[in-house]
Amino acid sequence: MEQTLGAAIGKTHKMMFKSINRRFKEAGLDLHAEHFIVLIHLWEQDGQNQQWLGEEAGKDKTSVTRAINGLEKRNMVLRVPDKQDKRHNLIYLTQLGKDLKSAIMPIMEGLIQQALSDVDQAELQTCMKVLGKVYANLHKEI
Repeated sequence: MEQTLGAAIGKTHKMMFKSINRRFKEAGLDLHAEHFIVLIHLWEQDGQNQQWLGEEAGKDKTSVTRAINGLEKRNMVLRVPDKQDKRHNLIYLTQLGKDLKSAIMPIMEGLIQQALSDVDQAELQTCMKVLGKVYANLHKEI
């Protein structure tokens, strides 16, 4: 089982998260990879509900809630009741949350550069194409 696609993806995912967490800590940022996943989607489209964030991030409700709670505790996001649907909150970046982008993106760019240092463009394109197909095949079930 150690040589399966799922195991390879899982190990890579864990290593990526460990690397993100280590780099954030080294930079003096009180953040984790789970927080980054929420932040990046809010930087693209602020003021979204938790369900949308979970779908975009590919995370379950519990993980997204935990990440938002952590970001809210750090004053990086705030919850605002949705005027159209009182059952939901919209998640907005605070100024601190917005400002973090300039500190975090160079860290992430460096990480990606290191991760892909000996991967050529054709290999990367093939990998992304295969993973896209695997995702689409599995998504059909849901």
